[in-house]
Amino acid sequence: MNAAGEVLDRHDPVAAKRANDLLHSRVAVCALAPGGIHAIDVPTPRKARSDVSRLDRITRKRPMSLPDPLPFAKRWIDAWNARDLDRVLRDYADAVVFTSPTARQFVPESGGTIVGRDLLRRYWETALAAHPALHFELRAVYAGIDTVVIDHEDRGSGLRVSEALTFADGLVVRGHAAHAVPISG
Repeated sequence: MNAAGEVLDRHDPVAAKRANDLLHSRVAVCALAPGGIHAIDVPTPRKARSDVSRLDRITRKRPMSLPDPLPFAKRWIDAWNARDLDRVLRDYADAVVFTSPTARQFVPESGGTIVGRDLLRRYWETALAAHPALHFELRAVYAGIDTVVIDHEDRGSGLRVSEALTFADGLVVRGHAAHAVPISG
């Protein structure tokens, strides 16, 4: 495409430089979208409104893979509290990569990184068996572009955890659990 709707491959260093040049010249709108970086040249205010509308149409056509964050987080917490790993795992991709300090504790050879839904199930089954009083309370939910962060506390142990779950095609492809660190005054 030309400068009125150029699509640049975000993995090509020459295209990345072109996107940077466009951004610092007359381009008023840039967006990362599937297929590349959409850069729209905007020399006049009227054209700017038109191109912003065009960019909005481009990005709206693409299906969003992020679930509605709050209902997702509530379902996730409910599934954990029911100890129903089938319900928890139905939102995870087969090739999910999950990191957690708890994984390092229960699966030491993993170094804290679990790869694949089947191994994730085995790890969580082991962890659940060791924590019969596990009961999560939802504290906060944060939404990003392709990521939902669920901040929760285990009422059984008092451990506060944030789970950053990154989605692609509607499924969690990457998850990172981070445990709260006590702040001393």
